[in-house]
Amino acid sequence: MRHNRLFLVKMSPVARPVTLAAAAAAFPGARILEVATVDEAAQHPASRQPDLMVLADPDEIAAARAVQAADSGGLPRWAVVILGDSVP
Repeated sequence: MRHNRLFLVKMSPVARPVTLAAAAAAFPGARILEVATVDEAAQHPASRQPDLMVLADPDEIAAARAVQAADSGGLPRWAVVILGDSVP
């Protein structure tokens, strides 16, 4: 599946360069947007193309917001990938 945009949420300075390189290699041509929170990503209008959200060590609330976000048709707003030592 080709993703239009990748939202990278709260990347640490250590994970940032590796995540950016991996995202660019895995999804060539996708627009990579770095945001601090899921709510900040949600301020961007929904896209007609599928979006991907990558969360780094999210708390339970952020993970739930990301997974439960829906578009105007009630479908998932984006695919979600969670990076970290533990999954909420």
